[in-house]
Amino acid sequence: MQIFAASAARAAETFLHAGYVSAYPREMYLHPSGEPKLALELTEALRLKGETLASSWTAGDGAGGAASLGGGGPWMPVLLAAAALVSGLVVWLLLRDRVSASGRRWAAAIAGAGSLVAGLACGPGLPTVPPWQGVAVREYADPQQATVMLLNGLVADGIINVRQPIDSLANIQGEVGLPKKALTEGEAYALQTYGLDGWGREMKLVIVEGEEVAYTVKSAGADGIFDSADDLAITVQQADEESWDSRRWAFFLRKGEQQTPTILFHRWGGELFRYSNRARAEALTGSSLFDALRDEWSSEQRDALKARYETAAAAVGYEPVLRVVF
Repeated sequence: MQIFAASAARAAETFLHAGYVSAYPREMYLHPSGEPKLALELTEALRLKGETLASSWTAGDGAGGAASLGGGGPWMPVLLAAAALVSGLVVWLLLRDRVSASGRRWAAAIAGAGSLVAGLACGPGLPTVPPWQGVAVREYADPQQATVMLLNGLVADGIINVRQPIDSLANIQGEVGLPKKALTEGEAYALQTYGLDGWGREMKLVIVEGEEVAYTVKSAGADGIFDSADDLAITVQQADEESWDSRRWAFFLRKGEQQTPTILFHRWGGELFRYSNRARAEALTGSSLFDALRDEWSSEQRDALKARYETAAAAVGYEPVLRVVF
């Protein structure tokens, strides 16, 4: 999909912003007249009980490593592929002395092809081991606020971007990340335990069958009982390279170069869509999971952005990252 013969202004009005063919629906374009449904300062939202944030942020030095979980997957697919290759070799060894030379060549070819197909079918695949398995549960300062942040800022984006059918939240760990280099203690804990709600209980993934498959993720809320009045939940569809209807839940507003606010979002990996400013996003975040919007804003939009960031930063002693859900 491409924009043909469209001016920069027309592209920005019709799509997300100039120079970028976007999977986002038009109503998610940041505009002074369109306020977000929800805004939450993620560093505060993910603060652990007793954690002091003022001294925990290190400006741009990359401390704490890349701000993404980047799961490489469990060993099981690798072991299955190795087993398939060994089985093929055994079949060939068993047959080589019992048939003619020509037959042995055919046996070897068949065994090799079978092993290759089995190996490809087995992996690498998606991670299946929850990264929070065996991790000691910590207590958030505000469990409900933390759960809202986990659902909207981590889990939703992970499901949307994994680009494969999933059957557990463990599958999305390679797409879970935050747009900053240095993590607070609470943010690092959240990346590892994103499948646990703010009260430390495992969240439920429900596959919603329909014309298009969607995923609902539920927290049982403060009472720990699912399907009661205090449940917290999101429902999202995975991004589709051929669809304009995929929904994004979060933009992240943070300070960029020259102390100006920058909007970052979970990058789109589809071949039909172009990146906006991937290099800039990697420089700011230390991660390949994010893209940055171009600075093609009107003065009113730029003022609105700056005001929103300064409001979030006014009462804290660290660089805030404001998550904005449209």
